[in-house]
Amino acid sequence: MSGYGVNHEEYEVGVSAVAAPVFDARRRVPAALSITGNAAKLDLDRPAPAVRTAALALAPVRNPLDRG
Repeated sequence: MSGYGVNHEEYEVGVSAVAAPVFDARRRVPAALSITGNAAKLDLDRPAPAVRTAALALAPVRNPLDRG
């Protein structure tokens, strides 16, 4: 499992994207972080790890005593 998803011209010809979930303190996904670009110029393997890292950085620190 990579922790991110990619879209290579699946929705619109000429457009590619990579996205990662942003988890809240209870491990729910209230948001996602993505980048979109020209499919001919965007190599999805390069930005994907950075998108995942940025999404993880946006998640709040989980309280280990929170059982929710």
